[in-house]
Amino acid sequence: MASHLIHRCAFVGAAMLALPVLTACSQAGAPEATAVAPPSAAPTAPVTPAPPPPAAKDIGVPKDYDCAGTAIEVIYLEHRAILQFDGESVRLGPVAAASGARFQGWRADGVLIDFWDKGGTATLNVAGNDYPECSLIEAPAAAETEAMSPAETPTAAPAPEVIRTYSARGNEPFWLVQADATEVRWSTADHVAADVFTGLTRTTRADGFALAATREGGALALSANASVCRDSMTGMPHPDTVVVQVDGREFRGCGGNPIDVLTPNAWTVTSIGGAAMSGSPPTLQFSADGEASGFAGCNRWTSSAVLSGEGLRIGMAAATRMACLDDTASKQESDFLAALGRITGFDVDANGDLLLKAGNETVIVAKATESPAPQD
Repeated sequence: MASHLIHRCAFVGAAMLALPVLTACSQAGAPEATAVAPPSAAPTAPVTPAPPPPAAKDIGVPKDYDCAGTAIEVIYLEHRAILQFDGESVRLGPVAAASGARFQGWRADGVLIDFWDKGGTATLNVAGNDYPECSLIEAPAAAETEAMSPAETPTAAPAPEVIRTYSARGNEPFWLVQADATEVRWSTADHVAADVFTGLTRTTRADGFALAATREGGALALSANASVCRDSMTGMPHPDTVVVQVDGREFRGCGGNPIDVLTPNAWTVTSIGGAAMSGSPPTLQFSADGEASGFAGCNRWTSSAVLSGEGLRIGMAAATRMACLDDTASKQESDFLAALGRITGFDVDANGDLLLKAGNETVIVAKATESPAPQD
């Protein structure tokens, strides 16, 4: 008797600050995909679905908003947005909302930004402070454009290059540097209103880079060495060790975005709770868009990975539902997924191994690998 293949798809999601989505399709009788929670996790209430992706015509097109005199620009991508605000570009991930499209993300200094597009108007919240309602600045009406002659009709300008602000900071005394493509802003605890240095130049070295800028009566030089630096107050690892000289004074601290410590490599787990791995070990890989994914030992998994000024949180994992070959592999996968839910921070040891921590306890140790994590 001829068999008929019936295809079905199971949609799985895990709703956190950045909402990952996993869709699994299989033939009839094949395992479906489902969200895998740690054994101890309590049932959760249904969540509001994620906002729909923007229309194709809006993807990659900058949109300008006026928030009562404060100008912001938003570039919508397929599953996230980039907010240009106060001289800095911030990547935002989708957040469930009753209507419209809502996005959140962390600025380089650890400040949470919430942007909610409600269609024509929007709201902006920075570090818990609401800005006045933002109005979309409309492009010229289509009728006006059609009335122009071909020679007068403007051509679409390419989307502007997103310039990532480089930040560095130190403590005792507190200081902060923020550099973009043309200038450097310098502030301290005693002088919060930033001094602006212009004429910025950048020199690349084998071990890092250097910045130099000037202002009337002064100069600033920053040297960044590509070696892991830990913030002296929070313990958060940063990719660069930084020395800044300003008007003859020297300051030392950390620079770069902590996510850049995690994203260059895929990571293969070597131990969980001190127990060495056997068989096919779990893997992790982080993205700059606030996602983590990999191979759990039997199944593929994906989740949110949220960095704040205080640490790292990995959301409840969504995973495929393939049966493990034996009890050892099944337990190893279960232990790994449960451990992910406990993570509150991370570090890198002298060997370059990734340490995922719950408080002061190291719960997962992983070794950097050059090749991407396994796909099956």
